[in-house]
Amino acid sequence: QIINGSMTVKKQFSYTLIPQEKGTFTIPPIDVTVDGRAYKSNPVAVVIGDSGHVRPHQSPGINQNPFTQGIPQIPGGIPDQRPNNLDRENDVPYWIETNISKKNPFLNEQVIFAFRFYTSVNVGTASLTLPAFKDFSVEELVPEKKGYQTINGKRYVVSEKILALFPLKAGKINIEDTSLRVEVPDESANPFNDPFFFGMGRTRLKVKNLKSKGMQIDVKQLPTENQTDHFTGLVGHFDLETKSDPKEVLQGDSVSYQITLKGRGNIKEAVLPPFNFSPNIKVYDDNPTVNLVRKESGVEGEKIFKKALVPTQSGSFEIPEGVVSYFDPDKQQYIDLNLAKQIISVKPVQSENLSIAKGMPVDQTMNKNQVQAPETNGLLPLAPVLGSNLFENIGAEIVQLSIIFYLIPPFLFLGLFLFKRGSFKRNKNSRVLAFQKFKNKLRKIPVGEGWAIKIEKSLKDYFEHRFKLVGHALTPIEMAALFEQNGVGKDLILRFIQMMNVLQSLIYNQTGKQEVTFNLQEFCELLEVMNQKIKI
Repeated sequence: QIINGSMTVKKQFSYTLIPQEKGTFTIPPIDVTVDGRAYKSNPVAVVIGDSGHVRPHQSPGINQNPFTQGIPQIPGGIPDQRPNNLDRENDVPYWIETNISKKNPFLNEQVIFAFRFYTSVNVGTASLTLPAFKDFSVEELVPEKKGYQTINGKRYVVSEKILALFPLKAGKINIEDTSLRVEVPDESANPFNDPFFFGMGRTRLKVKNLKSKGMQIDVKQLPTENQTDHFTGLVGHFDLETKSDPKEVLQGDSVSYQITLKGRGNIKEAVLPPFNFSPNIKVYDDNPTVNLVRKESGVEGEKIFKKALVPTQSGSFEIPEGVVSYFDPDKQQYIDLNLAKQIISVKPVQSENLSIAKGMPVDQTMNKNQVQAPETNGLLPLAPVLGSNLFENIGAEIVQLSIIFYLIPPFLFLGLFLFKRGSFKRNKNSRVLAFQKFKNKLRKIPVGEGWAIKIEKSLKDYFEHRFKLVGHALTPIEMAALFEQNGVGKDLILRFIQMMNVLQSLIYNQTGKQEVTFNLQEFCELLEVMNQKIKI
């Protein structure tokens, strides 16, 4: 570089380091002596992990640029499947190609789409445009993987992106072209790049649009022979596990029933067959949980289905058998996975006085027709005024007796009114205090494991006290029915059911992966309004 007649020369050395084991390593400083003066570079720490993948901090989407991190200085591995067009006559410095693992798959069968970019020169920024894949369900397997490969004695940097495709329709499907817009060296733009000038020129870049031609695949329809009613479109290789816990419960307590489907294929689309449970079993379905493992070879993992079963009668009940069917594309046949029948024993709740079927409270200790008569001590002293000789003052006595008989009904009505009013105030104050105690109890429940279960238990205790019930076999629907029978509006009941459904999902979802929140403050405020609306 020449500035104001003064020439500056820069010489750059590049090294490729291939790690042989994982760990943390330090590249020591490099000593250089120029014109008798010593210079030293700074040390560089390098962390080597298990994977050969080089991943950006944020995984790019399907049509985003996967090459923002530049060409790797540390090589990694590449898939075992090699490109099918590496025998090139022309010694080109860069190109792209795409291939697919199977061109005649079955409907819903998983196939692997791979994009690769080869370059033997340093390049600048790059922007990748993949096909739309509108007739496929797409899962990204490898956002970006970089490594080195020697082809015809020349080393290339290989950048690749791998996707799993699941065809959604049968017949011929066209996959569009794939293109890469990349900045490559423009060697002709600077004459100082010639070796005669010791490579002192600064390399200019030019934009190059690389394209890989599209392809067509022929998707086969699934065979109808031996296809059963249990088949719902599951294609791949799968296995099934079931468990229920506990095997023995009290009436009104819940049983957790879990079905886990494992395997490789379109597992996200799996659904369960319908179950014919006894009408004495209330069933609460949890949202399925999908745990996927994305490998270069394809998508595999598990899908977990959970049900909470609540028996409303004692005795024993069975979890019925069922069948999950899938199509094996390698064997080209349907395979049934059987769900075995399971028996659950239900013990009765002691001192149960609640009729769940009717949803009405029964009070054996209080006769609502009994009313305490008011004391009449204030009326008794009137008798001596009538005189000791009844026969002598018969006329006056009749008059005073008539007055007494006329006064008795209003005094009785007034006494009964005051008694009822006092009783109402006492009951109202008792209800207010009881609800305040219940609300304080809810707010003191610590957030953590078992939090939702403790809230449900406190709520059932509140129902016991408020409606004079015995037992804990109430479901959210039956709680709502009690509110409705006692004058609470339907809009409040609907909100109550919605919040109880959230609470139930927190209780029976044991994966801890669901993004579910429960607003305890809002729940307390709702119950306070409903408590005021109750007519009893």
